[in-house]
Amino acid sequence: MRANECRMLAERLHAQLAREVMLKAASDYDRMAREAEEHEIAQGLSHLRAVANDLYPARLSVDNPD
Repeated sequence: MRANECRMLAERLHAQLAREVMLKAASDYDRMAREAEEHEIAQGLSHLRAVANDLYPARLSVDNPD
């Protein structure tokens, strides 16, 4: 959302430097959103592994001998 706002503002700016700053900010917001999503997915997977391990500890240790 903020990335799109930055891009829209960048389109309205006439000064090249200001436009570049807003496009950089948009890129940063996109990166932060991706990283947050990846972090949430990793946390979810860790939680599911913990739940599965509690439910089926013997089977998981045989299937995944790490």
